[in-house]
Amino acid sequence: MGKLKLKDNLTENPRSILDENDDRTALSLSKETVRIDGSLEITQIPAGEHNTNQFLVLDGDTVKTRTGAEVLSDIGDEGGDVTQVTFVADDLGSATDTGGSADFLISGGEGIDTTASGVTVTISGENASTTNKGIVELATTAETTTGTDTARAVTPDGLKDGYEGSANVVTTGALDSGSITNGFGNINNGTSTLSTGAATLDHCTVAGDTLVDSDSDDNLLLLRQTLNSPSGDNAGMAVEQYAMIKSILTDTDSAGWDSVYHMNLVTGAASKFSVDKDGNVTTAGTITSSAGVSQGPNTWAHSCGGYKNNNSSSTIYYFQYYPNRYFWGNSESSPTSVSYTDAYAAEWQSPAAGKLTKIDAMVRASGAADDCTFYVYKATPSAGGNSSLSLTLIGDSGSCGIDSTTETFYKSAAISSSNTFSAGDLLFVMFKKDSSSASTTHTFTITISGEYT
Repeated sequence: MGKLKLKDNLTENPRSILDENDDRTALSLSKETVRIDGSLEITQIPAGEHNTNQFLVLDGDTVKTRTGAEVLSDIGDEGGDVTQVTFVADDLGSATDTGGSADFLISGGEGIDTTASGVTVTISGENASTTNKGIVELATTAETTTGTDTARAVTPDGLKDGYEGSANVVTTGALDSGSITNGFGNINNGTSTLSTGAATLDHCTVAGDTLVDSDSDDNLLLLRQTLNSPSGDNAGMAVEQYAMIKSILTDTDSAGWDSVYHMNLVTGAASKFSVDKDGNVTTAGTITSSAGVSQGPNTWAHSCGGYKNNNSSSTIYYFQYYPNRYFWGNSESSPTSVSYTDAYAAEWQSPAAGKLTKIDAMVRASGAADDCTFYVYKATPSAGGNSSLSLTLIGDSGSCGIDSTTETFYKSAAISSSNTFSAGDLLFVMFKKDSSSASTTHTFTITISGEYT
């Protein structure tokens, strides 16, 4: 239905519509007023076309119009504009916007993603990995035992249940390969036996427990070996040896120690038995042996001396005519042998087999500072005849270091190889200039020493 229009002049002729049931005025119309006694039902309201800033309000029993600003004023502006929006984070930091509209960026941090759809903002955690922080699922005991999962995290409890002290740990037996590296720590073997083929140790200390009960065979270190190699089973070796305990000491320089031992047995704080690096044995007790006690090697020493003057040769070897003859005028140009008439020119005849271990010489040169060397030869005498004696060199002093005619020079030389002699052998001592610059007189004393074997 369209608009209703009354053509009569309401100013001069007001109209009334009566209720047919009780003759009560239901609707009255005048120039200024439309009065309804009852409810008003409007089934269609057309869109505004002219004055859109007009709103109908009820003032008591009267419907009036108000502008939008008047309506806001009437209701107290309770639904006013938003003047500030603030977000507060867990760390108490905040983001604030006071503009007419609030625009915020919700940004994900490490391991966090954000998405938005319509009015919904979704914050989700990323999956954790070896290169990305994020959310991780905890592995079950079964997953821990399997040991192939790369996405789940193992808890201490899961590790203990999956491996330590459980049936999931399989005893593999002996270790057939691999190594225990430096800094591995202590190995507690308990009462079990530790077997090894060979062990290389820088230092070994065996510290036993305090024994409070005695037994018939108490010991801290027990070495046991069974030998079963018959005669002839030597694989072609010239000399074979077996040692239950073998000490090999390389003495490059031991001057930093006051004493160096192969063995030193101590009770309390006192040494009771020791063997030093040179083989000397010291004991605080009595040595008892059912087969007797054998003393170590006996040493020997012999001294001689003299002079040789007017010596201008660096090729002639000079020696004495007979023992204790101070003038060394006897000579040989090539001492591979000496005449039988010089047999008694030997310096010393050995009463037993032995070896030469040292030559000590004190020498002075005059006329010229020409250096010299002393030589020791051995010869085996015959029972008779006039044959020459063959000489074999068993040691020399080396150059004595003479470089002045106003000093005396000392030379000591250790002899360690090709230095043995037999019982009854004759030992000859000779000397020769190393070079010759002029006629020289050498005055000297020599001591040869060694041990009987």
